[in-house]
Amino acid sequence: MIRTKKEGERDKLMNYLKENGIGVGIHYPIANHVQPIYREMFGYKGGEYPNSETAAANVLSLPMFPLLKDDEAEYVAEKVREFYGR
Repeated sequence: MIRTKKEGERDKLMNYLKENGIGVGIHYPIANHVQPIYREMFGYKGGEYPNSETAAANVLSLPMFPLLKDDEAEYVAEKVREFYGR
């Protein structure tokens, strides 16, 4: 998983990587405490844990699996660097 620095950047990076044939995912689309069950059980409304909410809005899961080859991992890293203009 990586965390983007700016609000709204995650989706742009995700789309860029997908356009380059890299499967990515968002495994934590919203912070746990604002999931419907926790809102219902504990009355959370959002804003109670801003760091958690910011992290959930900015994290992106990159490919990670046992058969991922070194050159494939390097390609992913190269495309992330390319997105950021490095």
